[in-house]
Amino acid sequence: MLEVYTSQGCSSCPPAERWMSKFKEDARLWNQLVPINFHVDYWDHLGWSDPYGSSIFTQRQRDYKSLGHSSNVATPGFIMTGKGWNGWFRRHPVPVKPLKSVGILTANKALVFWASRQCDPTPLQVAADWY
Repeated sequence: MLEVYTSQGCSSCPPAERWMSKFKEDARLWNQLVPINFHVDYWDHLGWSDPYGSSIFTQRQRDYKSLGHSSNVATPGFIMTGKGWNGWFRRHPVPVKPLKSVGILTANKALVFWASRQCDPTPLQVAADWY
């Protein structure tokens, strides 16, 4: 998963969002690469309130930093598979590594099911919002 944290009040964010949008034509989309854009609200006080901004997304980005998975909270900010990634700024390709399948996750509007392929209990955290 490739997360980008942006805001409409951030002048550096439109190029990052355009770069992310190119993945809609990428063969790896949804199989090896899941791009997600989270609009934060910490720039709203500057006079341009982002209608997509959310304090939940701001907290998500801050949690990455507090857990030591990212060195900063900034826009545009990138997280690749749970770790801070600065490759976009250097025009590096997205590092997509093959992942070992450890189970199957299925979901609908009411239920989330997890079927582990491992003998040991697999910790799983799920957060879902449906609008």
